[in-house]
Amino acid sequence: MKVYAVDTSEYRDWMAVPYKEFGRELTGADCWGWTRLFLKEKIGVDLAIYDGMTRPTPDTIRDQLKSGWRRLAEDEEPRPWDVVTYLQSRYDLHHIGVMIGNDHFLSMIVGSCVTTERLSKGADEWEFVRLYRYVG
Repeated sequence: MKVYAVDTSEYRDWMAVPYKEFGRELTGADCWGWTRLFLKEKIGVDLAIYDGMTRPTPDTIRDQLKSGWRRLAEDEEPRPWDVVTYLQSRYDLHHIGVMIGNDHFLSMIVGSCVTTERLSKGADEWEFVRLYRYVG
């Protein structure tokens, strides 16, 4: 996959959201909370809040992404607004973010704020990467 630079200037306000454990607001969010807020604003999709949970599990993610979402095949190119999930094992969700294009996605970093990451870098480090596309 060829990797290109990505312009993040249109996401500046989103990248300024600080990390807050179990946060579900723009004043502070974890990776699930931030992804939920971002997708609601950008494509009008309401994900479950999971308020007060330590983190959603792969089962809750699968349940949440069943209606209106499709898991991408490994050979499909991700597009902006596709959801990226990283699992530590087949059963333990580790991280979630949103594709913005050119092999890059936005995600909340624990103890910091939102940053851009390369999908190809994560795919090298994590065995279980899943991508989902909203199809209505």
